[in-house]
Amino acid sequence: RLASMGELAGSIIHEINQPLAAIAASAAACRRWMAAGPERLDRVLASLDRVVEEGQRAGAIISGLKSLIQNVSAESAPFDFDGATREVCTLIMSELARENVLLETDFAADLPMAFGNRVQMQQVLMNLARNAIEAMRASPARRVLTISTGQQGSFLSLRVADTGIGFAPAEAELLFRPLYTTRQGGMGLGLSISRRIAIAHGGSLHAEPGAGGGAVFQLLLPME
Repeated sequence: RLASMGELAGSIIHEINQPLAAIAASAAACRRWMAAGPERLDRVLASLDRVVEEGQRAGAIISGLKSLIQNVSAESAPFDFDGATREVCTLIMSELARENVLLETDFAADLPMAFGNRVQMQQVLMNLARNAIEAMRASPARRVLTISTGQQGSFLSLRVADTGIGFAPAEAELLFRPLYTTRQGGMGLGLSISRRIAIAHGGSLHAEPGAGGGAVFQLLLPME
């Protein structure tokens, strides 16, 4: 249990940074719009709405991580798999622009609803996208992040591919070990957490080297 609590502490540090950064950015934007005068009240309210949303997301992430450590199922319900994926793509657009990464998407039409915890699924996708962006920082070649959805048997499929430095085939399973990292300054927790989330949902998360370089991660989640 002590080891699990240590993992939980590291997980919270790792996963909570994104909503905290979003809260800080939205609050700073709110301050700028307020200083601009009362005519931009709509922008002020939009920024405050984002602060509230990200605060709720942070709370949901912590609750979900606690459930993983305690082996208690997080609250699951049918959710729009395509909509949840598109929402994360929107959230990472500024980060993609900052890192000069092109986003390509291939979303299957008329996908059925997924069954699980929407916030945790988005947490996994956000982590995979961030890892891909970081992996491409050292790549002088064209930086492309490809996110695609589909159906594979009784599962919904989400694939995240990049044109980064990739990894050796022998490392495919090592990547999911807690504290194992190939990045300088990495904590080695994101992929471990993401796989645990996938397994807790009755799904899976695997990695393989990309055919033309880079890496491909595939998340499978059960349908409703």
